[in-house]
Amino acid sequence: MSDAALDLLPLPAGADGTQVESSLTDGRQKIHPQTSRPQLPPRAVFAVVSLTILAPCFWQPQIEATDLPSHLYNAWLYPLVRAGKLPGLSIAHQHTNVLADMLLEHALSWWGPWWASHLLAAVSVLVFFWGVFHFVAALTRKQPWHLTPLIAMLAYGSVFRLGFLNFYLSLGLCLWAGALVLRRPLYGLLALVLFALAVLAHPMPPGWLLLFLAYLVLARRLSARHRPLLFALAASAILAARLLLQYRFVSLWPSISLLAPDTWIPLGEDQMLIYGQKYWYVCLALLSLFLWWIFRLFQTKAPAAVFDDALFQLLLLSALASLLCPAAVELALYRTPASLLTVRASLLTAIPLCAVFAQMKPPKLEKAALAVAAAFFFSFAYVDERAINRLEARLQDFVAKLPPGQRLVAVLHEPSSRGIAPFTHIVDRACIGRCFDYANYEPSTAQFRIRATRPNAYVLSAPIAAQWEAGLYTLSPQDPPLYQIHLCDRKALRFCESPLRQGQTVRADLVSILPELW
Repeated sequence: MSDAALDLLPLPAGADGTQVESSLTDGRQKIHPQTSRPQLPPRAVFAVVSLTILAPCFWQPQIEATDLPSHLYNAWLYPLVRAGKLPGLSIAHQHTNVLADMLLEHALSWWGPWWASHLLAAVSVLVFFWGVFHFVAALTRKQPWHLTPLIAMLAYGSVFRLGFLNFYLSLGLCLWAGALVLRRPLYGLLALVLFALAVLAHPMPPGWLLLFLAYLVLARRLSARHRPLLFALAASAILAARLLLQYRFVSLWPSISLLAPDTWIPLGEDQMLIYGQKYWYVCLALLSLFLWWIFRLFQTKAPAAVFDDALFQLLLLSALASLLCPAAVELALYRTPASLLTVRASLLTAIPLCAVFAQMKPPKLEKAALAVAAAFFFSFAYVDERAINRLEARLQDFVAKLPPGQRLVAVLHEPSSRGIAPFTHIVDRACIGRCFDYANYEPSTAQFRIRATRPNAYVLSAPIAAQWEAGLYTLSPQDPPLYQIHLCDRKALRFCESPLRQGQTVRADLVSILPELW
């Protein structure tokens, strides 16, 4: 472990097992022996917490993150396309939105698909979890141990479950870079390297980090009289950006419902809405706790002092940006809209939220409430992943018996899932080394390295994957011979396949396997 990383490790209260107490009268420090219980060394704390955080990456045979199988599948396609073995597909040389795919490509060739997906997910989770922890600690000069259940839930929230690994990894790297800049300026070169890697992964988190730190520096340098002006200017810029996107770009805007508080009180709690209705209970419990802590913050401090805090201002600005963020926007660079932006903005809002709450000392009962919410969240996720894994294992067994080289599609919908569609790319992992998922969306979007340059026999060339996923696509003369996988026996989870012919419409199968609770 590098010196920079070691410097940021969580430390016990006193490096030598003593407890330091500051004297308010004479400025001197009094050293008292720590006799309550022995403290674990920093490396031991880091190891124990890290192993605990990694448990959800390994508690099922496969990691359930919607786009992860697609990234893994395209990492398998990459050397075939580069070697010219798949006519109609080409490699684009781009400088962002590629880091996770590059890591998967190399890991897949070295260790195979299981280790590639699990190692990338595990590394990404650790980078993100400790990135949040140390960035918040650098902002507040307090180690947010009481927030570790919340940070763990964010680490396995909607962005992770959607499989947005480039964005997720980029944000984690940005947080590490920001922590180094704030706490260890001498490691500026290392921070710059991490920032460059973050840009290689995804452009949105690096832009957010620059704006975040710029506002923080300006707010802390300005006098108390001028900080409200800075806040007003920043809020006005967010409103102007909203109007620009609304009237100058083709955009899709999320609906706001009074019955869904997460749509109009965006504090990051909607990251917990991953699969079924039961996650609403966790979301509402967290939102209630967040609002209670904000209420207590105003009880312990004067309102003027709370609003004068740069971190609280950043929380308000982040919530405003999340509230006004479009769900999708069309950009000239891509053939399909940049979508699910509100989910990404929600995770960014959770960072200043953690920083504000890190400065508080909630009582044990409230810490326990947060831990209980995390226990419910992870227990729900465990049983849901177990059910999805069982279905995916049956699908893999079925695909393994098919003749190699087939063009397959599978359109499975889970009606009870109100958040993430768990089966969108379920056939991708099964097809690695054996078949082709013709409906895979990546090559037709122009957002990834592999591009469909013309109609071909391997994957969609037109950006119409959403029609396939909705079960609305009708085969055209340009489509090759295809086979659709159906769930023929829902109780026994038995699959079958049927040929798709020109003029035939793809059929969506309803698959209800997620438990209502456990």
